[in-house]
Order: sequence, then structure tokens, then C-alpha cells
Amino acid sequence: KRAGAAAGMAGPQGPPGPQGPPGRQGDPATHLFAVLDHDVITGEVVAVRSSGVVGVTRAGPGRYQVTFDRSITGCAPVATVWNAANATDTVRDAQVSERSAAPDEVTVRVRDRTTGNLSDGDVSLAVLC
Repeated sequence: KRAGAAAGMAGPQGPPGPQGPPGRQGDPATHLFAVLDHDVITGEVVAVRSSGVVGVTRAGPGRYQVTFDRSITGCAPVATVWNAANATDTVRDAQVSERSAAPDEVTVRVRDRTTGNLSDGDVSLAVLC
């Protein structure tokens, strides 16, 4: 093709090529989760159902630290608030963040939507890797 010349029309599509080799086996899925129940009488929070959880600590009102049996660096922790009495909680929201100082821990914060203050509540937590 000459420099500055216009391109012509494309020709018909050719036949498909041969199938490529299979990709490598993916890493196994992780099954890290915790269902946290806050006891309104004692103030304690416990994991009533969990997988991969080795510890749960109430660090203060509406703040829970969950420790897993492995590093969760690069994973996506997600949390939602629920209520054991009726399965929904429309008053609070949950936030979760990894702790940079502890690669096997997350901090969950439960916040009252109307006041913005931290407030204890039941939480479902999953870590997707």
C-alpha cells in the first residue's frame, strides 16, 4: 500500500481457525463467611454459622473484628445487616474493610441510617476470593 493511499473494502471473513489449548485449572473457590449474632443482653457478638472464621471480637458499639484462618488480601469482603426476628433490618447498614495490619482480618461497622452512629446489629459477612 502506498503512503497516503485510501484503504480498500474488507474482503469476506475467512474460515474459523483450530481450537486453542484448554486454559489452566482455576483456583478453588473459597468459602469464607460468618453470620454474626449480637446478643442484646450480654452485648457479645458470636458467629452462629461460619466457615474459615477463627475469631470474632466486638471492638466497640457497632464494630466487629472477624479473623479468618488465612490471608484475605486481594479478596472482596461484603457484609449486610439482618435481623434474627424477621430477616431484614431497614434501620442499619453494614460496611466492611480489610485491616492492613492484619491480612487475615476484616472490620465490620454497623451504622444507624437515621443518626449515622455506630449501632450493634446482626451481620452476614462473606469474603469472595
